[in-house]
Amino acid sequence: MVSRPLPSSSGGLNLYLGLRLILMLAVLTAASSGIGFEPNPDGTLASPHQWRLLYIAGGLTLFGSLIGLFQVQAGASRRWTVTSQMLIDAIAVGTIVAATGAEESPFSFVFLLVIMNGVNLEGRAGAFISALAVCLAFGADITLTGSRGTWQAHLPSPAEFGTWLTHVAAFFTAAWLGSVLEDRAAKVRVALAELEDVHERVVESLPHGLLVTSDEGRITMENPTARSMLAQGQLIGKFIHEALPALGQAPASGEREVVHRVGQERRVLRCTFNPLGEGSLVTLENFTTLRGMEQRVIQSESLAGIGRMASGLAHELRNPLGNLMGATQEMIREDSDGELRAQLGGIILQEGTRLNTLVEEFLIFARPRKPILVPALLETVIQEVTEAYSKGPAGRRNPVLLRPGGDHSVAMDVIQMHQLLQNLLVNASAASEEGEPVEISTARMVGEKGATDQVVVSIADRGYGMEPEEVVKIFEPFYSRRRGGGGSGLGLAIVMRIVHDHGGHIEVDSEPESGTRFHVFLPICRGESA
Repeated sequence: MVSRPLPSSSGGLNLYLGLRLILMLAVLTAASSGIGFEPNPDGTLASPHQWRLLYIAGGLTLFGSLIGLFQVQAGASRRWTVTSQMLIDAIAVGTIVAATGAEESPFSFVFLLVIMNGVNLEGRAGAFISALAVCLAFGADITLTGSRGTWQAHLPSPAEFGTWLTHVAAFFTAAWLGSVLEDRAAKVRVALAELEDVHERVVESLPHGLLVTSDEGRITMENPTARSMLAQGQLIGKFIHEALPALGQAPASGEREVVHRVGQERRVLRCTFNPLGEGSLVTLENFTTLRGMEQRVIQSESLAGIGRMASGLAHELRNPLGNLMGATQEMIREDSDGELRAQLGGIILQEGTRLNTLVEEFLIFARPRKPILVPALLETVIQEVTEAYSKGPAGRRNPVLLRPGGDHSVAMDVIQMHQLLQNLLVNASAASEEGEPVEISTARMVGEKGATDQVVVSIADRGYGMEPEEVVKIFEPFYSRRRGGGGSGLGLAIVMRIVHDHGGHIEVDSEPESGTRFHVFLPICRGESA
């Protein structure tokens, strides 16, 4: 059996005694006002015997309260204190019932309150002790009380005995039900206390900081991790922006990453806000170590990228420089004739041009110019590029098949768009056998759920294609797959950067010996009708 203990503090028992006194005085007031009395022949409501019994009940109530206060102050045993209070309550209520008609009294229900009080104070034992006490008190009312509260000891009549038995059954039934409910309530209280203890230990041991704020942003709950993260001691009562100044105006929901300074230390905190009642639950995660690792990885990747770029640049420079040096050495020989010198001069000019192109493309890649975006018809730009391409050696080697899918206005830097298309056409020609055409087409892609429509430019060749592992490398600087060499290895890297600067993206479809198709997706100017 789990029982509810007597309040350990004197204030708790004092409150109970005070409420019990108020209840009993209310019952006495109701009784003295004539409830339960039959008028006397002289017109009065109660006989002297009845008034005497009411005075005795009032005195017992005051006496019980004083005894209870004394027992609390004197530190009397719990069982004695509770039992004495239940007995005094039963006698006081029995006196009121005797004054108001004994078995016919309208106040016999107050016996049930005495039983409930026993349940409340002492659980199951208190329930049955108080039930036994009120049964005896009610039996005394029947056998010792006569008409109008007079003292008249007698054996109960069958009707009176039946009434007493009915009340006894009701009293013990109430005691049993009350004890069962109290046992269950006590078990629930214990379970809730254990759950609350577990909850507190879990919250306190979480690696994340937890804060609960009111609707006005004041902190009402914290855990030790939050205090440690913010290094501000007690947080309860502060506004969230006072505890975390870098946060500014706290959002109602969502995430925000802030830099919180503790002295010279810089802490990166991710704050997650979730609605909780009228306030918010704020979760704090310390991302300082993670962000530091990310920065180191970025720096490492950046240095590795610079190393690869430098290696590629050195490789691309070595070949033309070697040719230049070889041609120059041959030219300065005394036995070289005029025809040989002319050939060597052509080689020097060719390799010098190649070096100049390589340096120009490297500068474009390393220090890209910010695009100046203006609306222009993409198909017009494609027409201009294909005409210029067709007049060059690549165009004569691999003609262009142009398949426009309409007129599409795109916000573009025309010069950069020329360069993008020229690089892709030259790349397609270099991957194709002589005479194989290069196809360029456009089509509109309708955006979903309010997204901006796009135009896709597709440039396809029928060349040797690529393996999947090669596709992922083709946009890296100085990576080139041209057969027979040639090319700077920067063309597709520049294409990728231009596409991104125009708010688009690029996709590649390729299979070995089946050709390659580049798809460039660019956003169409808003307001253009389909």
